[in-house]
Amino acid sequence: MLKSKKHTKTKNKKIVQINKKKKPKILIKVGLLGDAFVGKTTLMAKYARNKFDQDYIQSLGGHYEFVNMLPLVCNEAQAILYMFDLTRRSTLRSVKSWYRQSKGLNNNSISILVGTKYDLFCKLPYDEQKEIVNVSRRYAMKMNAPLIFCSSKYKINISIIFKIIISKLVEVPVKIKPISKFTEPIREGY
Repeated sequence: MLKSKKHTKTKNKKIVQINKKKKPKILIKVGLLGDAFVGKTTLMAKYARNKFDQDYIQSLGGHYEFVNMLPLVCNEAQAILYMFDLTRRSTLRSVKSWYRQSKGLNNNSISILVGTKYDLFCKLPYDEQKEIVNVSRRYAMKMNAPLIFCSSKYKINISIIFKIIISKLVEVPVKIKPISKFTEPIREGY
């Protein structure tokens, strides 16, 4: 760590680095939870590097046998994304468990329910899409969390997720138009 940097904690536990030569930086810890293959690593790669990788990269967070490592993801996280694959309902049901366990470790983080693979979801039959939307809305309501459908492949709503996190952390209104029509990539509840 450079000696010219000072660290301070703000009201929302954000760590701010102040360097006399550079603009202040806000470091935000965002945890990503969800079953294997829901797209956690792909979402971060797309957001951070604007890269979509067709090949699966195994990540720790998606496997239940690594649940004892949950504190590494949750402790001191300002926000947690609860991620599920819009084409696999079982991954949405798993969100209940991820949410319950993570809130036992960190009840102060911002929760966001994220449905991934919106591009594949659009190919599902209309009735199946409608059911998934209704169930995910109920989950988001119980979690008191925004609901966002995204596609890492086509960069749909990826940056919006992080804009919502930042707006909530700095306590300013989110200036992003919600979309509630289920035939479009939903973003609501913020």
